[in-house]
Amino acid sequence: MKTVVLFVLVLVCTVLSASDKANVELFVMSKCPDVKDFYNNVFLQLYKDLNSIMDVKVYFIAKVDATQKYGFKSLHGVTEVEGDLLEACAQNLYPNNNDYFKLLACVNPQMPYIPRVVQDCANKVGID
Repeated sequence: MKTVVLFVLVLVCTVLSASDKANVELFVMSKCPDVKDFYNNVFLQLYKDLNSIMDVKVYFIAKVDATQKYGFKSLHGVTEVEGDLLEACAQNLYPNNNDYFKLLACVNPQMPYIPRVVQDCANKVGID
């Protein structure tokens, strides 16, 4: 985990100029326990401390597979694909990272209940 944090900090420090924000890209799966641990134990604090100098974009990892219900196959099953799609839609509709990360902070601890929990969390954090 320390390697990831160091990498992100180096990325932030080396990409910045006087007027730019660092572009930080996260590649995740909505039901991945490693993502949950990274997000809760590392990223939230990093974002809290450095959000004024970071533009963060989250991308979802899945394999294109036309035989699957949503056209994608994910490591943790169809409910992960559903969670990925819901979270991607939320990010698109609410590009303000603060709103989006509040949603993820609510959803991630309830990971086994994705996708059902996404709407409840959206209501809870004030986005629809």
